[in-house]
Amino acid sequence: PDCGAVTAAVSSFDEAFLITAGRDGNLFMFRLPQTEVAQPSVKVGIKSAIPVRAVNDVDDPEAYSIEEDRQKAGEDKMMKVAEEKKNQVRKAVRGLRAQFLELLDKNKELPEHLHLPRAEFEMDSELTRQILDETTQALERTRREVAWESEKHRIGFEKLRRRYVDPVECDRLELRSFDGVLSVASLRVAKLSERMLHLVQEFNDAGGDNGKGKGKGGRADGADGGAGGGGGGGESDGNGADGSNGGGGGGGNSSGGEAAAGG
Repeated sequence: PDCGAVTAAVSSFDEAFLITAGRDGNLFMFRLPQTEVAQPSVKVGIKSAIPVRAVNDVDDPEAYSIEEDRQKAGEDKMMKVAEEKKNQVRKAVRGLRAQFLELLDKNKELPEHLHLPRAEFEMDSELTRQILDETTQALERTRREVAWESEKHRIGFEKLRRRYVDPVECDRLELRSFDGVLSVASLRVAKLSERMLHLVQEFNDAGGDNGKGKGKGGRADGADGGAGGGGGGGESDGNGADGSNGGGGGGGNSSGGEAAAGG
């Protein structure tokens, strides 16, 4: 007879195994596959009495966490209290200043022989000096605090100037007509390097020395020509004879008469 009929089946607590019992008294355990079974969503038609508000996810990485938001709220509260105290002090100072100005006006309205000098309104000269010293120290401290940043920007400016401005002999300049049709522009010319300037100086020096040598040679040749091409004068006893011979012009004296010959 068929005694293998299954009479009961139950799953384990973690739903990893299935245990079956048969009519023949045998128990069998089966391992269930670990697969995720999509559970059908069941919509319940019961409306909640409490309104549900949709919450948006925070996607900004710079957003405050819950702890940071709590700390920020505490800091904001402290800043608000401090600002309120400052406003109260400022209000009190404004009231005292108004009273002081009123006293000065009343002092001006008094007769001249009853006027009080301004120094009389100074309650404590040592306090005034202390305030001035504290102000000077605060200014010096501020100057030291911004000195590093100022020097940093100055060095950066110097680097930019040496990189882009100093190598330029003439920057580009463009002029346009009023109607915008015509325009003329200059070229951006770079400065010559130190080596090129040295070569140009050597070339100019060499050219000047050659010119000086040629000038000296020309003057010597002219002197020689003047000595050879000049005229000479002489005396002769002959009648009508020339008194001088030469490439130039000369004059001579003779006993019978005077004669002159020109070269």
